[in-house]
Amino acid sequence: MDKADFIKFVRADLKKQDFKLQFKNSKYILEKCDSTTIKYSADFDEDTKTLHVAKKCKSWFQNVIHEYCHFKQFCRKTYCYKVSDKSYKAVSSWLGGKKKGGIKEHVFNCIAFEREAEMMAVDFINIMSLDISKDDYVRGANFYLYSWGYAFKTRKWYDPDPADRVSEMPIKFLETFEYLNPDMKWFE
Repeated sequence: MDKADFIKFVRADLKKQDFKLQFKNSKYILEKCDSTTIKYSADFDEDTKTLHVAKKCKSWFQNVIHEYCHFKQFCRKTYCYKVSDKSYKAVSSWLGGKKKGGIKEHVFNCIAFEREAEMMAVDFINIMSLDISKDDYVRGANFYLYSWGYAFKTRKWYDPDPADRVSEMPIKFLETFEYLNPDMKWFE
């Protein structure tokens, strides 16, 4: 299936639940979290029923797949989805400078939620015969998952368009806890 057909498929499925896919004509989506601004390349917003994707990001199509998988987690009410909202709010506040107890558990929950979506995305790549290298997708996903460990260690978010660092990532998914200890040179 080509990109245009997959996007039509996603839009049709989203519409069944009154959700929509919205492209932003930018490289990043900015979110103000307390005293800091975090850059994303895409997000799933349950409140506005919108999947936002920054179209100028190199991995915009992979981000459509990933955010669509968050939508599927929402529809299926997976365990990871159920615990993610509270943990996302806690991590965002913590990154913004507020004190939060149990931050390691919250970061772990966020990683588990994102890992589940990444694994679903690889299934979609296979099932829909999307023209994306699975190895490259998994490498990019692993960098993203490790970025949560980077945030945990530094209390800073990472650049969401890592480019050359992705090639150093493994081509299989790790256990959730393993992402808490990234090689910090990947984020230099």
